[in-house]
Amino acid sequence: MQESSQQNLNGQNSSDKINEPLLNKQIPVHESEAPPKKDKNKITFLQENELTRENVPRQIYDLIVESIPNVATNLGIFYYNFINMFFVRQIGSTQAIASFGMGVTWFNSTTLCVLVSIGSGLFIQLAQAYGAKNFKLMTELYQRCQAINMAIGIISGILLYNTKNVLIALGINEEISSLTEEFSLSCIPSIFATVFYDTTKQLFFSQNVFDIPMKVQLIVYFIHPFWCFIFSIMFEFGISGMGIARTVSELSGYLLLCFFIKKRHLFVEIWNQPYNFQSMFQEWIPFLKISIPVGSLVFLEWIFFELQTIIVAMLDDANILAGQTSFTSIIMFFYMVPLGLSYTTNSYLGNAVGEGKKRQCQNFSKISMMTCFVEFVIMLFVGILLKGFFTGIFSTGPEMEHYFTYAYDMYLYTFLLGDYYQVILNGILRCCDLQNYAAYSYFFVYYFVGLPLTYFFTFPCGLGLGGVWLSQSFSATAVSIIFYLRILKIDWDQSIQQVQKRVQFEKLNIQDVEMKQILQNEISIDLLTPPQMLQEK
Repeated sequence: MQESSQQNLNGQNSSDKINEPLLNKQIPVHESEAPPKKDKNKITFLQENELTRENVPRQIYDLIVESIPNVATNLGIFYYNFINMFFVRQIGSTQAIASFGMGVTWFNSTTLCVLVSIGSGLFIQLAQAYGAKNFKLMTELYQRCQAINMAIGIISGILLYNTKNVLIALGINEEISSLTEEFSLSCIPSIFATVFYDTTKQLFFSQNVFDIPMKVQLIVYFIHPFWCFIFSIMFEFGISGMGIARTVSELSGYLLLCFFIKKRHLFVEIWNQPYNFQSMFQEWIPFLKISIPVGSLVFLEWIFFELQTIIVAMLDDANILAGQTSFTSIIMFFYMVPLGLSYTTNSYLGNAVGEGKKRQCQNFSKISMMTCFVEFVIMLFVGILLKGFFTGIFSTGPEMEHYFTYAYDMYLYTFLLGDYYQVILNGILRCCDLQNYAAYSYFFVYYFVGLPLTYFFTFPCGLGLGGVWLSQSFSATAVSIIFYLRILKIDWDQSIQQVQKRVQFEKLNIQDVEMKQILQNEISIDLLTPPQMLQEK
């Protein structure tokens, strides 16, 4: 457990204990009761010694090992997508495969990427608050994010309800649009299960507790085929059954996380607090001012990727769309590696920034970038070896196989390196409160350059699916270069000070609100208590 006596910027104790006698009497003291953490002196990649040829390989190895639980969690996501596509294939129609892929794209674009993006903003704020040992703030952030995501879920549900009309307006044929709407409607209940599941996972990740979410996700995904079989095959709901299975799986994941929290008495200072409905619906703007720029690093890149599938659908060829969407269902197999590394990097780097350890931040960011390249080389060779296996599993005919393998090759040889680095580098920028810079870079490169290139390569140049992948590859590489150049210029002292000031400011705001509530309670007691009882006091 880290020292609870760390001093904040104003020279005050950084725990949540408030020194005024009145407040100590009225407010439960928030001591550090976080889950036990590893001794950081035994973790090589968190050392402050100079990086050398002798110690760097060991640090890279240890960071890869430390990231395995997060990678395994995302491996479950790949398995989840794999199982979904496997059961959709049982329907036996190219249109069904294309429609399911389009449905996943539409659900991701309108709903999931927004919720996950806000969750990413929650993660950074929780990690920084945890580094400062501000458990009261963590409780406020956790509950507030759930309220915000519920509001977003209601809006998303309205969009999903009108799926067919929107897709037809975009030029996608009516048959695929109708089947896509069936899937979208079945996914609406899963929105609210996802809100609780995702925000609770961020609570674990922000405190460096990775093994429990990994176990839960593996359990959920292990039984997911059972739900797919029940609803899609046995009850003959088709692709609608896949949406119902998703809802059951997401809800199961949340309930399992709650079970582990209760059983192991985790996050006591946060989890045991009742929901404060007043604070849940307050301070949305300050929360979103941080979460939107941070989350946009996920949202802008993710939406851009999903838009490429919509553009492919506009080519009006079911085989091209089926090949593209079948391949995108296995992308998580490759993407899980840098994504798992980024979870580990963001958590430890966010804690280090919150604790004010400059040298550790500098070394760890460099080790993260070197580890990213090692993982890229490994996964490139793995991808080459498994090409035949994936092609045989996901292709239903010669034409679809052609487009599947084409997308596979373009991804490996043009997109993979840039995609890996943009994941890691944007995480470093987020931890340094440079999320606005990263968000503007994403927005400019992807939407002012990438989208016009996609249209130009795909339609005027007649490259079709190849044009889509060329524009994505250019955009990911350009963003990675821009991020890297900015990281070289980071003033770590300034970044650490900025983060700590913000966390301290938010904590003081909470204390101020508590003081006002206590004074109001004292006044109300004095006004309502009979005089004889006041004399007894």
